[in-house]
Amino acid sequence: ILVLSHEFLTVLIKFCL
Repeated sequence: ILVLSHEFLTVLIKFCL
């Protein structure tokens, strides 16, 4: 679950950037 959360966060940040 932690890994998924991390991946989701990374995607969100990338999208924001």
